[in-house]
Amino acid sequence: MIIQLVFSFDTASWEGLFDRLEVWRSRGTADGPYEPLHDVSWMPARLPPNTPGSPPSPPQTGPSAVLVGKTLKFLIDEMVPVSVTFTGTDPLNYGQAATQIQAQSNGLLTAFVLGSALIVQTVEPGIKAILRCVGGDPAPLLGLATTEPSSLAYGRDARIVLKQGEQNYGFTDPHGDTSYFYKARFVNSFTGATNDYSLPVQGIIQSGLDISNLVRCYIDVVDMTGNAVVGQELLVYNAFNGQQVQGKVITGGSVTKLTDSQGHAEVFLARGLLVSVSVGGTPLARQVTIPADPAIESLNLLAAASGNDDLFTVQVPVIPFAVRRTL
Repeated sequence: MIIQLVFSFDTASWEGLFDRLEVWRSRGTADGPYEPLHDVSWMPARLPPNTPGSPPSPPQTGPSAVLVGKTLKFLIDEMVPVSVTFTGTDPLNYGQAATQIQAQSNGLLTAFVLGSALIVQTVEPGIKAILRCVGGDPAPLLGLATTEPSSLAYGRDARIVLKQGEQNYGFTDPHGDTSYFYKARFVNSFTGATNDYSLPVQGIIQSGLDISNLVRCYIDVVDMTGNAVVGQELLVYNAFNGQQVQGKVITGGSVTKLTDSQGHAEVFLARGLLVSVSVGGTPLARQVTIPADPAIESLNLLAAASGNDDLFTVQVPVIPFAVRRTL
Protein backbone atom coordinates (compact mmCIF):
# COMPACT_ATOMS: atom_id res chain seq x y z
CA MET A 1 0.00 0.00 0.00
CA ILE A 2 1.37 3.41 -0.96
CA ILE A 3 1.19 5.83 1.97
CA GLN A 4 1.67 9.59 1.82
CA LEU A 5 2.93 11.75 4.65
CA VAL A 6 3.75 15.42 5.03
CA PHE A 7 5.94 16.66 7.87
CA SER A 8 5.65 20.36 8.72
CA PHE A 9 8.38 22.28 10.51
CA ASP A 10 9.10 25.90 11.31
CA THR A 11 12.30 26.86 9.47
CA ALA A 12 13.68 28.30 12.71
CA SER A 13 13.66 24.80 14.26
CA TRP A 14 16.47 23.56 12.02
CA GLU A 15 18.11 26.46 10.17
CA GLY A 16 21.80 26.76 11.01
CA LEU A 17 21.77 23.46 12.92
CA PHE A 18 20.68 20.72 10.51
CA ASP A 19 20.49 20.19 6.76
CA ARG A 20 18.75 16.83 6.31
CA LEU A 21 15.51 15.11 7.36
CA GLU A 22 15.09 11.38 7.92
CA VAL A 23 11.92 9.33 8.47
CA TRP A 24 11.50 6.23 10.64
CA ARG A 25 8.66 3.68 10.53
CA SER A 26 7.02 1.37 13.04
CA ARG A 27 5.04 -1.57 11.68
CA GLY A 28 3.84 -2.20 15.23
CA THR A 29 2.64 0.38 17.73
CA ALA A 30 3.31 4.09 18.18
CA ASP A 31 5.99 3.10 20.71
CA GLY A 32 7.92 1.08 18.12
CA PRO A 33 10.20 -0.58 17.36
CA TYR A 34 11.09 1.86 14.57
CA GLU A 35 13.21 1.17 11.49
CA PRO A 36 15.02 3.86 9.46
CA LEU A 37 13.74 4.62 5.96
CA HIS A 38 16.62 7.01 5.13
CA ASP A 39 20.40 6.83 5.18
CA VAL A 40 23.40 8.91 4.09
CA SER A 41 22.78 7.69 0.53
CA TRP A 42 20.47 5.34 -1.39
CA MET A 43 20.94 1.86 0.07
CA PRO A 44 19.82 -1.59 -1.14
CA ALA A 45 17.78 -4.04 0.92
CA ARG A 46 20.36 -6.13 2.79
CA LEU A 47 20.29 -9.41 4.71
CA PRO A 48 21.05 -9.75 7.56
CA PRO A 49 19.20 -6.45 8.17
CA ASN A 50 21.11 -3.37 9.34
CA THR A 51 24.51 -4.96 8.69
CA PRO A 52 27.06 -2.16 8.10
CA GLY A 53 29.97 -2.25 5.71
CA SER A 54 30.84 -2.37 2.01
CA PRO A 55 32.23 -5.20 -0.14
CA PRO A 56 35.89 -5.60 0.90
CA SER A 57 38.79 -5.62 -1.53
CA PRO A 58 40.16 -8.22 -1.95
CA PRO A 59 37.07 -10.39 -1.35
CA GLN A 60 36.96 -12.40 1.86
CA THR A 61 36.23 -16.13 2.11
CA GLY A 62 34.70 -16.53 5.57
CA PRO A 63 33.77 -19.85 7.19
CA SER A 64 32.72 -23.00 5.31
CA ALA A 65 29.54 -25.09 5.24
CA VAL A 66 28.15 -28.23 3.59
CA LEU A 67 25.99 -26.66 0.86
CA VAL A 68 26.27 -28.67 -2.38
CA GLY A 69 22.90 -29.81 -3.69
CA LYS A 70 20.96 -27.61 -1.29
CA THR A 71 18.69 -24.75 -2.46
CA LEU A 72 18.46 -21.31 -0.89
CA LYS A 73 15.35 -19.24 -1.67
CA PHE A 74 14.79 -15.47 -1.73
CA LEU A 75 11.87 -13.23 -2.65
CA ILE A 76 12.59 -9.81 -4.16
CA ASP A 77 10.04 -6.99 -3.82
CA GLU A 78 7.61 -9.61 -2.48
CA MET A 79 6.96 -10.91 -6.00
CA VAL A 80 10.13 -12.14 -7.74
CA PRO A 81 11.42 -15.52 -6.50
CA VAL A 82 15.11 -16.35 -6.70
CA SER A 83 16.38 -19.89 -6.06
CA VAL A 84 20.06 -20.72 -5.69
CA THR A 85 21.17 -24.38 -5.84
CA PHE A 86 24.77 -24.75 -4.76
CA THR A 87 27.16 -26.83 -6.86
CA GLY A 88 30.79 -27.92 -6.56
CA THR A 89 32.56 -29.87 -3.86
CA ASP A 90 31.77 -29.58 -0.15
CA PRO A 91 32.55 -27.80 1.96
CA LEU A 92 32.03 -24.42 0.26
CA ASN A 93 33.27 -21.27 1.95
CA TYR A 94 30.99 -18.24 2.24
CA GLY A 95 32.89 -16.48 -0.51
CA GLN A 96 32.11 -19.31 -2.94
CA ALA A 97 28.47 -19.27 -1.81
CA ALA A 98 28.33 -15.51 -2.44
CA THR A 99 29.64 -15.98 -5.97
CA GLN A 100 26.97 -18.59 -6.75
CA ILE A 101 24.16 -16.48 -5.24
CA GLN A 102 25.14 -13.57 -7.41
CA ALA A 103 25.53 -15.72 -10.53
CA GLN A 104 22.13 -17.43 -10.15
CA SER A 105 20.10 -14.32 -9.30
CA ASN A 106 19.76 -13.08 -12.90
CA GLY A 107 21.43 -9.81 -11.97
CA LEU A 108 18.99 -9.03 -9.15
CA LEU A 109 21.27 -9.75 -6.15
CA THR A 110 24.84 -9.16 -5.06
CA ALA A 111 26.59 -11.02 -2.25
CA PHE A 112 29.88 -10.79 -0.39
CA VAL A 113 31.55 -11.74 2.89
CA LEU A 114 32.40 -9.43 5.78
CA GLY A 115 34.41 -11.25 8.43
CA SER A 116 32.32 -14.28 9.33
CA ALA A 117 29.05 -12.93 7.86
CA LEU A 118 27.54 -13.57 4.44
CA ILE A 119 25.82 -10.42 3.12
CA VAL A 120 23.12 -10.65 0.44
CA GLN A 121 21.56 -7.50 -0.98
CA THR A 122 19.42 -6.25 -3.85
CA VAL A 123 20.93 -4.50 -6.84
CA GLU A 124 18.06 -1.98 -6.69
CA PRO A 125 18.57 0.72 -4.01
CA GLY A 126 15.96 2.78 -2.18
CA ILE A 127 12.91 2.07 -0.03
CA LYS A 128 11.11 0.41 -2.96
CA ALA A 129 13.52 -2.52 -2.63
CA ILE A 130 12.55 -5.48 -0.43
CA LEU A 131 14.53 -8.67 0.15
CA ARG A 132 13.17 -11.67 2.03
CA CYS A 133 14.90 -14.97 2.77
CA VAL A 134 12.10 -17.46 2.21
CA GLY A 135 13.93 -20.57 3.33
CA GLY A 136 15.93 -23.57 2.23
CA ASP A 137 18.28 -25.89 4.11
CA PRO A 138 21.36 -23.67 3.49
CA ALA A 139 19.84 -20.62 5.22
CA PRO A 140 20.87 -21.43 8.82
CA LEU A 141 24.22 -22.78 7.60
CA LEU A 142 24.90 -19.35 6.04
CA GLY A 143 23.65 -17.32 9.00
CA LEU A 144 20.43 -16.22 7.29
CA ALA A 145 17.14 -16.18 9.21
CA THR A 146 13.91 -17.42 7.62
CA THR A 147 11.44 -15.80 10.04
CA GLU A 148 10.67 -12.13 10.61
CA PRO A 149 11.95 -9.69 11.56
CA SER A 150 15.47 -10.91 10.72
CA SER A 151 14.45 -12.54 7.41
CA LEU A 152 13.11 -9.30 5.89
CA ALA A 153 15.00 -6.19 4.80
CA TYR A 154 14.04 -2.90 3.16
CA GLY A 155 16.22 -0.54 1.17
CA ARG A 156 16.62 3.11 2.21
CA ASP A 157 16.36 6.43 0.42
CA ALA A 158 18.88 9.23 0.77
CA ARG A 159 17.92 11.71 3.48
CA ILE A 160 15.65 14.59 2.45
CA VAL A 161 17.45 17.90 1.90
CA LEU A 162 16.07 20.75 4.01
CA LYS A 163 15.43 23.94 2.02
CA GLN A 164 15.39 27.49 3.28
CA GLY A 165 11.85 28.86 3.46
CA GLU A 166 10.20 25.47 2.95
CA GLN A 167 8.01 24.24 5.82
CA ASN A 168 6.31 21.12 4.44
CA TYR A 169 8.19 18.00 3.35
CA GLY A 170 6.33 15.20 1.62
CA PHE A 171 7.32 11.57 1.86
CA THR A 172 5.86 8.48 0.19
CA ASP A 173 6.22 5.00 1.66
CA PRO A 174 5.67 2.47 -1.17
CA HIS A 175 5.30 -0.37 1.33
CA GLY A 176 3.25 1.37 3.99
CA ASP A 177 -0.06 0.83 5.70
CA THR A 178 -2.53 3.13 7.42
CA SER A 179 -1.86 1.18 10.63
CA TYR A 180 1.86 2.02 10.59
CA PHE A 181 3.38 4.88 12.56
CA TYR A 182 6.03 7.31 11.35
CA LYS A 183 8.28 9.85 12.99
CA ALA A 184 11.04 12.13 11.72
CA ARG A 185 14.11 13.95 12.96
CA PHE A 186 16.69 16.41 11.66
CA VAL A 187 20.28 15.40 10.90
CA ASN A 188 23.45 17.40 10.39
CA SER A 189 25.17 15.59 7.51
CA PHE A 190 28.57 17.05 8.46
CA THR A 191 28.67 16.30 12.20
CA GLY A 192 26.08 13.50 12.46
CA ALA A 193 24.18 15.44 15.13
CA THR A 194 20.43 14.79 15.39
CA ASN A 195 17.50 16.31 17.27
CA ASP A 196 14.59 14.67 19.07
CA TYR A 197 12.08 12.67 17.05
CA SER A 198 8.78 14.22 16.09
CA LEU A 199 5.56 12.81 17.53
CA PRO A 200 4.40 9.58 15.83
CA VAL A 201 1.90 10.09 13.01
CA GLN A 202 0.01 7.82 10.65
CA GLY A 203 -0.11 8.38 6.90
CA ILE A 204 -2.88 8.37 4.33
CA ILE A 205 -3.32 6.16 1.28
CA GLN A 206 -1.68 7.83 -1.68
CA SER A 207 -4.06 10.24 -3.31
CA GLY A 208 -4.78 10.34 -6.99
CA LEU A 209 -3.65 13.96 -6.74
CA ASP A 210 -0.13 15.31 -6.52
CA ILE A 211 0.84 16.42 -3.03
CA SER A 212 1.07 20.00 -4.37
CA ASN A 213 -2.71 19.92 -4.92
CA LEU A 214 -3.43 18.96 -1.31
CA VAL A 215 -3.50 21.12 1.81
CA ARG A 216 -2.78 19.81 5.29
CA CYS A 217 -5.87 20.84 7.27
CA TYR A 218 -5.88 20.49 11.04
CA ILE A 219 -7.39 21.36 14.40
CA ASP A 220 -5.81 21.64 17.85
CA VAL A 221 -8.12 21.50 20.85
CA VAL A 222 -7.67 21.77 24.61
CA ASP A 223 -10.07 21.80 27.53
CA MET A 224 -10.74 24.73 29.84
CA THR A 225 -7.70 23.84 31.95
CA GLY A 226 -5.40 23.90 28.94
CA ASN A 227 -4.96 20.15 28.63
CA ALA A 228 -5.12 18.46 25.23
CA VAL A 229 -8.45 16.81 24.45
CA VAL A 230 -7.94 13.24 23.26
CA GLY A 231 -10.49 11.56 20.97
CA GLN A 232 -12.32 14.75 19.94
CA GLU A 233 -14.09 14.12 16.62
CA LEU A 234 -13.33 16.23 13.57
CA LEU A 235 -15.88 15.81 10.77
CA VAL A 236 -15.29 17.22 7.28
CA TYR A 237 -17.99 16.99 4.61
CA ASN A 238 -17.93 17.94 0.94
CA ALA A 239 -21.07 17.91 -1.20
CA PHE A 240 -20.60 16.56 -4.72
CA ASN A 241 -20.76 19.34 -7.30
CA GLY A 242 -18.65 17.97 -10.13
CA GLN A 243 -15.61 20.03 -9.15
CA GLN A 244 -12.36 18.93 -10.76
CA VAL A 245 -8.81 19.15 -9.46
CA GLN A 246 -5.89 18.13 -11.66
CA GLY A 247 -8.41 16.88 -14.22
CA LYS A 248 -10.06 14.53 -11.72
CA VAL A 249 -13.61 14.82 -10.38
CA ILE A 250 -14.02 15.11 -6.61
CA THR A 251 -16.81 12.74 -5.61
CA GLY A 252 -17.64 14.37 -2.30
CA GLY A 253 -18.34 12.56 0.96
CA SER A 254 -17.19 12.81 4.56
CA VAL A 255 -14.03 12.16 6.55
CA THR A 256 -13.82 11.68 10.32
CA LYS A 257 -10.65 12.03 12.39
CA LEU A 258 -10.02 11.84 16.13
CA THR A 259 -7.57 14.05 18.00
CA ASP A 260 -4.41 12.41 19.33
CA SER A 261 -2.69 12.73 22.70
CA GLN A 262 -1.72 16.29 21.77
CA GLY A 263 -5.29 17.29 20.92
CA HIS A 264 -4.32 17.37 17.24
CA ALA A 265 -6.14 15.94 14.22
CA GLU A 266 -5.42 16.54 10.56
CA VAL A 267 -6.57 15.54 7.11
CA PHE A 268 -5.31 16.34 3.60
CA LEU A 269 -7.91 18.03 1.39
CA ALA A 270 -7.89 19.00 -2.28
CA ARG A 271 -7.32 22.65 -3.11
CA GLY A 272 -10.34 24.79 -3.93
CA LEU A 273 -12.93 22.59 -2.20
CA LEU A 274 -15.75 24.09 -0.17
CA VAL A 275 -16.18 21.86 2.89
CA SER A 276 -18.31 21.83 6.02
CA VAL A 277 -16.32 21.40 9.22
CA SER A 278 -17.75 20.39 12.59
CA VAL A 279 -16.32 19.30 15.92
CA GLY A 280 -18.10 16.44 17.67
CA GLY A 281 -19.71 17.23 21.01
CA THR A 282 -19.84 20.97 20.29
CA PRO A 283 -22.26 23.20 18.35
CA LEU A 284 -19.38 24.45 16.20
CA ALA A 285 -19.98 24.03 12.47
CA ARG A 286 -18.61 26.16 9.65
CA GLN A 287 -17.86 26.27 5.96
CA VAL A 288 -14.26 26.49 4.85
CA THR A 289 -12.82 26.97 1.38
CA ILE A 290 -9.54 25.11 1.02
CA PRO A 291 -6.96 27.57 -0.35
CA ALA A 292 -6.08 27.27 -4.03
CA ASP A 293 -2.92 29.34 -3.50
CA PRO A 294 0.01 26.87 -3.79
CA ALA A 295 1.99 28.97 -1.32
CA ILE A 296 -0.45 27.91 1.44
CA GLU A 297 0.48 24.38 2.47
CA SER A 298 -1.39 24.06 5.77
CA LEU A 299 -4.63 25.43 7.22
CA ASN A 300 -6.05 25.64 10.72
CA LEU A 301 -9.69 24.76 10.11
CA LEU A 302 -10.79 26.55 13.29
CA ALA A 303 -8.86 29.77 12.75
CA ALA A 304 -11.15 32.80 12.63
CA ALA A 305 -10.00 33.69 9.12
CA SER A 306 -10.46 30.19 7.70
CA GLY A 307 -14.23 29.95 7.50
CA ASN A 308 -17.58 31.71 7.60
CA ASP A 309 -21.25 31.10 8.36
CA ASP A 310 -20.42 29.53 11.71
CA LEU A 311 -23.33 28.01 13.53
CA PHE A 312 -21.31 28.82 16.63
CA THR A 313 -18.73 31.48 15.79
CA VAL A 314 -15.12 30.66 16.53
CA GLN A 315 -14.08 33.11 19.20
CA VAL A 316 -10.56 34.50 19.45
CA PRO A 317 -10.49 36.54 22.66
CA VAL A 318 -7.90 39.23 23.28
CA ILE A 319 -6.04 38.11 26.40
CA PRO A 320 -3.40 40.50 27.78
CA PHE A 321 -0.27 38.52 28.60
CA ALA A 322 1.34 41.29 30.67
CA VAL A 323 -0.87 43.74 32.54
CA ARG A 324 0.60 47.13 33.29
CA ARG A 325 0.23 47.87 37.00
CA THR A 326 2.23 51.09 37.39
CA LEU A 327 2.22 54.45 35.66
